[in-house]
Amino acid sequence: ALQILRQAQQAAPRYSPIYSAFARIYLAHADYQKAADILQQGNQLTGDNDPEIHYFLGLANFYRGDIETARRYAQKASQANYPFKTLSRKLDEYAAKQKSD
Repeated sequence: ALQILRQAQQAAPRYSPIYSAFARIYLAHADYQKAADILQQGNQLTGDNDPEIHYFLGLANFYRGDIETARRYAQKASQANYPFKTLSRKLDEYAAKQKSD
């Protein structure tokens, strides 16, 4: 699957769904840094305008423990009306835990 995505990336480097697909694979394998790296590359190539990339960047950064970056990307996804329920729930749970600690 990764080889096919790499070929697609070479053919159409600004096609944002490629980066989301990479992210899903890396996130499923708990490789959060690789997910963040490939998403950041896609984010730059797509002009920081894709809410799905923002969502996945938020999720990858949340799992990496970078909560502030995760919040920033969650806000970008939200502003574009992207449905970011999983990320939103995780950030809310994190905030609630911080209050109780």
